[in-house]
Amino acid sequence: MLRSQIQQIHEERLAHGSRFHTEDAGLIVAIVSKKGGVGKTTTAVNLGAALASQGRRVLLVDLDPQASSSLWLGVARARLAPSTADVLLSGARLDSAIRPTRTRGLDLLTSSADLLQCERELGARREPDVVLRQRLRAGVEARYDYVFIDAPAGLSMLTMNALVASDAFLVPVTPDFLALEGLDNLLQATERIAFRNRVRLPCLGILLTKVDQRTRLSKDTAARIREQHGHRVFTTEIHGNVRIAEAPAFGQTIFEYDGQSRSASDYRLLAVEVDLRRERHQAKAAQIAGGQAATVQAARAQTAGVQTASLERSAEAGRHTAERRRPAAALAVEPPPAIEPAEARPAEKMAPGKPLLPAAVESARKADGADAEHDERRSRPIWLRGLGGLAG
Repeated sequence: MLRSQIQQIHEERLAHGSRFHTEDAGLIVAIVSKKGGVGKTTTAVNLGAALASQGRRVLLVDLDPQASSSLWLGVARARLAPSTADVLLSGARLDSAIRPTRTRGLDLLTSSADLLQCERELGARREPDVVLRQRLRAGVEARYDYVFIDAPAGLSMLTMNALVASDAFLVPVTPDFLALEGLDNLLQATERIAFRNRVRLPCLGILLTKVDQRTRLSKDTAARIREQHGHRVFTTEIHGNVRIAEAPAFGQTIFEYDGQSRSASDYRLLAVEVDLRRERHQAKAAQIAGGQAATVQAARAQTAGVQTASLERSAEAGRHTAERRRPAAALAVEPPPAIEPAEARPAEKMAPGKPLLPAAVESARKADGADAEHDERRSRPIWLRGLGGLAG
């Protein structure tokens, strides 16, 4: 997106009324850098003030023990408590530590030197990287459109807390060689932190700060950063300006100190670009969430289908087993043929004087007589069996 297009969007919003608020969940952004002096605190303060002037509700969380953001916004060092140290270490309520600033819509959670103790005390906890996340997610993100965390330079325990607590991170970088090398290391470190803590942590953008188009080194390094990181780099660049360096001494944002300066114009355009990226970020997050929900639903349906098929196979196997184990009496057997009663069969003619007996009974008697004669012969000695009826 060209700078002229961002300027046009900014003018259109001003023409239609710039003060508005969406009902979407707030976006928590960690502003991090590998080295100091790159405009991290400058960006945290003035980007938050620019978005607040456009109608957004913004909370600035100062997590740097140097308390630079708090001092920039006019808070005296003696009045820093209660601060983020009390919230993280003492369990103080977040609402009691948040205070308004002179910029309407911009609230502040101050820092203090007590944060220096966090490295040791947080390191002794079971999950040291999620303490800030637990505090911020407890209803604060719903009250603000943006929550910016001004993290200390480097990758300390506080910086890791800021990254794990955030939805995205923003990296200010100056166009010089050392900053370029530190940028690559920082991006790799954020990927490892996100993987270790199982969070999605996209880069909202890389911001070129302290740009001086009059020097060849600045122009060449900026071009190299854009070539290496492409769309991650914001179109808007923050140019070096004496007025923005003077503003902290008066406890004022650049818009209060000199709203017509080049730096004030740069941060206004950056606020518009950040707002556009926020909309794309939330749309993508909703798409990912919808895809995950669809995947879970499909997996549940597949699991239910597998379970149903398994139950059907088990029932079928049970039926086969029951049939194999049925007793023989339960099987269908044809009954034997009925025997006709003796009275129904015709009687044979018998000799006079003999009783009339059925033929079957007579045959049985003859068979019994033959068996008796056979048994008698078998009881005789072997030498008499061949004599037949002579052996009487």
